[in-house]
Amino acid sequence: MTDPFATQYAPVQPKLFQPTELKDYMRFYQVPARRWWWALIVLVAFLVAAFFVLLIVSIIAMVIDPELMQLTQGMVGSPSVFLFNNVLIVSLIPVAILFSWLFYRQGFGWLMSVVGRMRWSWFGLALGVLALGYVVIYFIDIVVLSDPREFFGPLELKPYTWFMIGAILLTTPLQSASEEIVVRGFFSRILTALIPHKLAGLVVAAVVSTTCFMLMHMAEDLWLNIYYVTLGFMLWWLVYRTGGLEASIAFHVVNNMFSMSMLPFMDMTDMFDRSSGVASPLLLVDLFGQLVLVLLLDFLARRRGLVRESAPAAAWAIVSKPQLFLTNLTAEPPVTATEQDLPRITTTFRELAPTWGSTPDRQAPAVPQIPTGGFGSSGLLTADRARPWEELPENQPPEDPHQ
Repeated sequence: MTDPFATQYAPVQPKLFQPTELKDYMRFYQVPARRWWWALIVLVAFLVAAFFVLLIVSIIAMVIDPELMQLTQGMVGSPSVFLFNNVLIVSLIPVAILFSWLFYRQGFGWLMSVVGRMRWSWFGLALGVLALGYVVIYFIDIVVLSDPREFFGPLELKPYTWFMIGAILLTTPLQSASEEIVVRGFFSRILTALIPHKLAGLVVAAVVSTTCFMLMHMAEDLWLNIYYVTLGFMLWWLVYRTGGLEASIAFHVVNNMFSMSMLPFMDMTDMFDRSSGVASPLLLVDLFGQLVLVLLLDFLARRRGLVRESAPAAAWAIVSKPQLFLTNLTAEPPVTATEQDLPRITTTFRELAPTWGSTPDRQAPAVPQIPTGGFGSSGLLTADRARPWEELPENQPPEDPHQ
């Protein structure tokens, strides 16, 4: 028999470390379990941890190769300095992943995209498109805008050629991914978590992260700084528009692999020369070509219906593809939706099943979200125009979708 005078306690609500309402990639640290001031604590702790990690890696490297200290102080390029620089940057990847999980319970998958995993098929497509685009850009740079003999003339086999080929192939993709994970991923999310207002947070994240990206390259030349700022913003925009880091990582990898492809056959002494006057307005041609590629990737992402917003901790886990649909893994009995239930969805539920914890042999239980805003010109319901549920007559409860 229940004691009527017993103290009644409300059930303890679990802390939610994932968004409970639709959030884009940049605002994914705006979660119920963390107030805005947590982001300031995390940012300071991350900077301290990153400093010590870089210090430890530097000490180890200089013990292995004592000449590194003299070379790095004089900003003199060499194969060992190139490798050291890449390893330093790569060492920040585990720091960003650890802090994302430690303070926000969002591990590697959620740091990569709003669906909680690396979308490898999208990454592969972006990689192929960008590689073809860069072939065109470099053809224009070398053949159309300059003399190929001047470009290829100084190239020759060097004692370090094979070492550099190996170092580029093994470390440059990771170095490129590290800059995206740290700058466009973790750092941008921390900045938006500091500022709850959507537009203000996004603007601050874009400006500050892009400025940091420019400063990381330590260029004194005006045209180089214009190039780094513009490229940094385009990469930030790709992350925001596609809901993940895959396209920006692919872009950064292709860009760095092409720009470093001649290093094994050149004198590397001036590799880090970014002094005033070293670049020219011809960099604007490269930026125009890169802008075209960014717009093309944005178009392809929309055509593929990539998820760019999600709310995995909502009562009904919501994603935007750009239309909305809901999933519910706890329904009894579970309601299993097929492609026929939502004919306008451009990808199958099986693609998203791992996101919500379903087994690979069963599609994610789902029910459609009924809009009142209608469909856009493309025939797909956009997240901005969607409304939570179809308006019902007064005093009529919504129909249970699981019956």
